[in-house]
Amino acid sequence: MAAYARALYFGLFTALIGLAVAISPIGTLLESSYGLNWLFKQRGAQPAPQDVVIVALDKTSADALGLPNKPDRWPRSLHTQLIDTLHARGASVVAFDIHFREAKDPATDQAFAAAIRRAGNIVLLENVVSDRQPLTGNAHVDNPLLAIEQQLPPLALFADAALATAPFPLPKVPVQVQQAWLFKAGAGNVPTLPMAAFQAYALRDYDSLRARLVSYRTDLAQRLPADSSMLRTGNGLLALMTELRSILQQDAALADQLDIDSAAPATGTETGAQRINRSLLQRYRDASGSRYINFYGPPRTIKTIGIHELLADDANSRTLDMHDKAVFVGFADGRLQEQKDAFYTVYSRDDGIDLAGVEIAATVFGNLLTDRFVERPDTPVYLALLVLSGLAAGTLARALPVAAAYPVIIALGAAYYWLSITLFGAQHLWLPVVIPLLIQAPLAVGIATLSRYRDTHRQRQAITRAFSHYLPPEVVEQFTRGAQNVSPGGKEMYGVCLYTDAEQYTALSETLEPRALADLMNDYYETVFAPIRCHGGVLSDIVGDSMLALWTAPHEQATVRRHACLAVLEIQHALEKFNHRHRARPLPTRMGIHSGGIMLGNIGALDHFEYRAVGDTVNTSNRVQALNKTLGTRLLATGETIADIDGITTRHLGAFILPGKTRALDIHEIISPDHIAVVPRELIERFGTAIGYFRLQCWEDAERLIADILTQWPNDGPSRFYQALCEQYRQLPPTGHWSGAVEIGKY
Repeated sequence: MAAYARALYFGLFTALIGLAVAISPIGTLLESSYGLNWLFKQRGAQPAPQDVVIVALDKTSADALGLPNKPDRWPRSLHTQLIDTLHARGASVVAFDIHFREAKDPATDQAFAAAIRRAGNIVLLENVVSDRQPLTGNAHVDNPLLAIEQQLPPLALFADAALATAPFPLPKVPVQVQQAWLFKAGAGNVPTLPMAAFQAYALRDYDSLRARLVSYRTDLAQRLPADSSMLRTGNGLLALMTELRSILQQDAALADQLDIDSAAPATGTETGAQRINRSLLQRYRDASGSRYINFYGPPRTIKTIGIHELLADDANSRTLDMHDKAVFVGFADGRLQEQKDAFYTVYSRDDGIDLAGVEIAATVFGNLLTDRFVERPDTPVYLALLVLSGLAAGTLARALPVAAAYPVIIALGAAYYWLSITLFGAQHLWLPVVIPLLIQAPLAVGIATLSRYRDTHRQRQAITRAFSHYLPPEVVEQFTRGAQNVSPGGKEMYGVCLYTDAEQYTALSETLEPRALADLMNDYYETVFAPIRCHGGVLSDIVGDSMLALWTAPHEQATVRRHACLAVLEIQHALEKFNHRHRARPLPTRMGIHSGGIMLGNIGALDHFEYRAVGDTVNTSNRVQALNKTLGTRLLATGETIADIDGITTRHLGAFILPGKTRALDIHEIISPDHIAVVPRELIERFGTAIGYFRLQCWEDAERLIADILTQWPNDGPSRFYQALCEQYRQLPPTGHWSGAVEIGKY
């Protein structure tokens, strides 16, 4: 597979993972609980609209007014005074986030209702009670349950006087409040408190809106009241809202046309009325009914006035300006122990102070007023963005080298993060951040890293397999794991060296074509190598028809000597089968084994090194191998190599001083089980007796015994060698002190 195709597949896989997470509940939870909070924290608090004011019923006001810190017990006359004060100061709309469901003193209740009616701009809160009831029969665990939300309006006396009544449902803590209903589906798609207050605030432009609707669809305009004065009684405001929402959801093009018709001129700026009109049309056209809240900041970010401050402010000075303001009245205390009706939000303070319900209602109204809710991209755009981020992260992580891929992905992630923060701060656009930055990018890097590790591991295995034909596995492993600087030197250790040499190779090389010779030698070495590797040996050197194999250990061990002896016996057996297959081109092989200290490592200089063993042990094994030619044998080993090795038949051939050596070595012939008939026990014993006479310089006795051996075994090479040597020594005995060792001249 081409590299670019693999990179693209990685990108597609990362993109699909991002999509799978995004459409799952956990994806929504991650982005809303962490991503949105992250964006809010990075953006920081922002100024709230100046046209929204909260009148707080808090402990400070209770203390100043000499009332208990339980606003539900405060006299209705206080609320009557509040409404009259706000009306006198020109408040545009007043929304009470307080339940007025219980009757109190009839006189004060009547006065309160009269104040509500005089003001003509009061929106009261409805309570919503949720319940679940079985669909059929008695309650039973198997019966399906129907969720029912019941609206509990204020006292009829107050509800009839108010401009509108509306609920404002919010989840209970510790669930974080992020969205708010503008139209509550479970309660019959009724407008909620902020939306009802907003429509009341926008009534100043109602006549203009209806006139524009008349110019496009007279039939639809006739479904609406003729003027705004008709909306201030008889629950007319809520009926208007229901009708407008029905009209504009049925005809989205009409909503667009009304919006365009009210837009600012190309050379001018948008007025507040035009912005309010656009927001109103958008909310009626929106079928979802809920929006993500664009919080301004921690508690008290929206201008908050204690009720005692407002009532105490001199009516003539009017330092507390309420003209054309939207006023929300409710519980809002900045002290933890005094919190009532508080909810956990992104801007809940570290000391536990949450936003009060009235603050959230005022925030939603502020979003409506400025038409600045938190907006998410449309679903196709949202998913396309995740596809692009996954493709970019996965493709780059796999296609670029490691040194470049990680910095590039980090840089792109930082750029995307900056873009997300910028768009959220400037346009309140909520782009996904958790999935692209904390899932897709790390996933792409992780998968690419694992893939590169897999590729590197495969390459290392390929190199190991290739070089294991030339070097010992541990050496190949060392190089593939990062050995960079090759220098001369090695490690001293104990080793058993096997040297082999094939007869007739020179003659064959003269008669065979190079290809045929190479095929023959490949078959030959495959035959020889298998027993060596089977018994833990390593191939150190090959030159033509000669080979050096090693068995190594940190110190002298009988185990490695035994493995070497077993290996040469198997080699001898395998070569007999080889020679049988290649009868026309046999390769009889001589083998010599010696053990002792060696130096194993890099031998060479400058830019060329070979990994091999050096030392007297290596040279001696070659000399022992060559002694086979003199003695007419195939497999020789030194006495120290076969010492204490059980289960192996050997014949002691005497002591020899090999060419270039000064120290005599005991030489033994290793007898293959296949050759017991050729070199039987009787031959071994009688030959040993003859060697004893030879060492005692009893040449005639030794020669006589050897002659008897040759009578029965005429092809025994060692006997022929000693027969000739006895005849020579009988005629010309060795001079001086003689140890019994035979000195071999140059081969």
